[in-house]
Amino acid sequence: MVIPNQPKVRVVGISWYRRKDYNQARLIMADRHVLPPTFDEWRKKAGAQESEAKRKGVVVLRASIDPNKFLDWCRQKRLPVDAKARTAFAAEVAMKHCKATH
Repeated sequence: MVIPNQPKVRVVGISWYRRKDYNQARLIMADRHVLPPTFDEWRKKAGAQESEAKRKGVVVLRASIDPNKFLDWCRQKRLPVDAKARTAFAAEVAMKHCKATH
């Protein structure tokens, strides 16, 4: 149901890693060269992107990437294990969250 004169909320998913999974996640990615070499560097960059989106009024949902589960997800979707798949995965997590809460 759409309520007139209500602002629309934009929700996005963002790929998120746990420190313990970061190195393994990089290893499975076809485009690992685009990911920062260390978790701390990645966390700083991801945190800045998350903060910028929030400043713009976007609701950001962290989509935790477990390397093994993500690899299985990519296989099921027949996607290469890369940035496009990470983006699709994060979007799917955000969509499922929105559907579950509304």
